[in-house]
Amino acid sequence: EVCRSEGVGTFPDPLSCDHFIMCLPGNWRAFPPHLMACPDGTRFDASLKICNYAANVPCRH
Repeated sequence: EVCRSEGVGTFPDPLSCDHFIMCLPGNWRAFPPHLMACPDGTRFDASLKICNYAANVPCRH
């Protein structure tokens, strides 16, 4: 589980370039990880921690 290993923050979804996982502070049972989708035409940019234009973000999926 990414939140247990990485802590609070936003992290790439290992299965999809246009999604990311948001880990919130607090008890992981009360605040489970959230799978978030980037808007159409964008991908999650792990270096900037934002959704960026797809042409600017390499994808391995």
